[in-house]
Amino acid sequence: MALELGIGCIYFSANKLEHREWLRNGDLKWSIVNGEADGVLSQRFVMAFFPELADQSAEFATRAGDVYRSLSEYVHGNSDTWMASGIALTHNDALRAFYEKKLDDVVVVLKFAFCCRYLKNLSNDTKDTIHAAASEVHHVAAIRECFGGPKDIK
Repeated sequence: MALELGIGCIYFSANKLEHREWLRNGDLKWSIVNGEADGVLSQRFVMAFFPELADQSAEFATRAGDVYRSLSEYVHGNSDTWMASGIALTHNDALRAFYEKKLDDVVVVLKFAFCCRYLKNLSNDTKDTIHAAASEVHHVAAIRECFGGPKDIK
């Protein structure tokens, strides 16, 4: 849900008509907010807000789709996931590790998406404030440079 709503928030920040329609009916469609043509991680969207990240947009869109699909099986009651997690409420180390990995993916995708949409428009003071919070995406050269870091890291 955090991934879907986070991507939706970024999408609606740039698409006011769709935002108004969503406010009326409350139906957020993942296939639209993460759509290949116009979604938050689409080439078109990223080119509009942070063109230097456009060549990474497909990689992060794929990652977002993969983690969304993987987690939605648990949310939407796929019967195979019940067998994987067990019907009893017990601690399951393997399932916990699975969710922790997926949480890491959600965090990285959301931070990349927020950087795509907003980072270029932030003041240097604001960038200084959020610099540490964006550490998971500092491996992306254009983001690192926007924060004042080096072009290349060794």
